[in-house]
Amino acid sequence: PPPPSILEVEIRMEDNTICPLTVKQNRPLVVDNAPSDSRVGSKWIDWFRSRSLFSVPLIVKDRVIGVLLVDETAYFRKFTPEEIQTVVDLSHPFALSVDTAIQYQEALRQRERQETLSIATLRLHEDERRKTVAELTQGVGETLEKARRDIQEARTILSTAILPDNPAWKHLE
Repeated sequence: PPPPSILEVEIRMEDNTICPLTVKQNRPLVVDNAPSDSRVGSKWIDWFRSRSLFSVPLIVKDRVIGVLLVDETAYFRKFTPEEIQTVVDLSHPFALSVDTAIQYQEALRQRERQETLSIATLRLHEDERRKTVAELTQGVGETLEKARRDIQEARTILSTAILPDNPAWKHLE
């Protein structure tokens, strides 16, 4: 049975199957009879019913970034040199497109990381501001209350020392 998704197919570079070999050898590989060729894994044959296939490395700046695989599942065939050359010729612009898509996805991830970092930084600054305000205002209420009581006490003392007909009396009210 085929895998639920092509994305779930695991291709390990240490395997000696067609895709890793294409990367390692950095050249197209052609398989006329996939079921009898050891470079095509039995799972691949079971999943995709491959008969004949060929692979071409996707190269950008002298680096293999992937493999383009042409898979014939209807019948066995020998690919012509013209067919192979056509795919090889198309592989470079395709590789550039894939590389651009990879770079774009990385730029999006980088932007998302930057936005997350910016939000975290803003929250940290806000938390620090609140902490500083709390530290600065801690005890201010108590200090103001003590000052109010001291002023009230001073008024009481002054009101007993100053007679109501004294001009300073009206400042105590």
